[in-house]
Amino acid sequence: FTRLANGEIWLLVIYKKAVKENIPAHILKSIREVLENE
Repeated sequence: FTRLANGEIWLLVIYKKAVKENIPAHILKSIREVLENE
């Protein structure tokens, strides 16, 4: 999750059946940057 400057809390939940690999950190960082700049 991330908390934005205005106090909003964003939680990203991704579910795909039968996949057991992690999301790469650079993709998560990009998503966080988009949310913070919105």
